[in-house]
Amino acid sequence: MRPPDRFGRLKPPEPQRGWASVAGRVVAACGIARPWPAIPGMSAFFETLWHGETIGDGGDPGEALLAYAAVRPPAETWDGDWIALCDAPGADPHLLRYASFEAFLDNADALERIPVSAAMIATALAQHL
Repeated sequence: MRPPDRFGRLKPPEPQRGWASVAGRVVAACGIARPWPAIPGMSAFFETLWHGETIGDGGDPGEALLAYAAVRPPAETWDGDWIALCDAPGADPHLLRYASFEAFLDNADALERIPVSAAMIATALAQHL
């Protein structure tokens, strides 16, 4: 919450710009609950996996979900069906949440495994790309 102005009125929040606002909208649209605390200086880190391989990462789930653009087939050979791609044997799309980027670099165990649905991927990519 922002502090009041000199007349005691609460100031409206500044509009977010850039990457953080895009990622925040993606997280909200995908319905990802944020069970991790937003503590200054302590942020979670997410690793994106597809077929057991890391394909990307990000500072929040919305940013990490955008990595699935890398596995999307070429437009001329694909009908846009993320459900079929996610249901392919071995696809297993999911995010791994780490306590911080430093924990990720130190090869710490993931704190949580977040399953990713086709709708989450489609929503994230539609809002950003």
